[in-house]
Amino acid sequence: MNPQQFILAGTRGGQLRVRILEALDGTPRTAEELSAILEADAETLREHLVVLEANGLVVVPDRTDAAGYVPAEGVTAGAEE
Repeated sequence: MNPQQFILAGTRGGQLRVRILEALDGTPRTAEELSAILEADAETLREHLVVLEANGLVVVPDRTDAAGYVPAEGVTAGAEE
């Protein structure tokens, strides 16, 4: 299991992280937008987004106040890459 797969499948928060990647369908989304889509706490989502970004699974292409996250190049919800 590679590190990215471990972040999604081998940790307690993995299931929510997969749902986050599924919700990032090519449209940049903020934690607040993801909160509404996933019906989850925005602060919890922010914590997961930090982990996903630190492990190269999501990126923020434009670092502005309203910037959203997108999957990193080659990343899918199943982390097959």
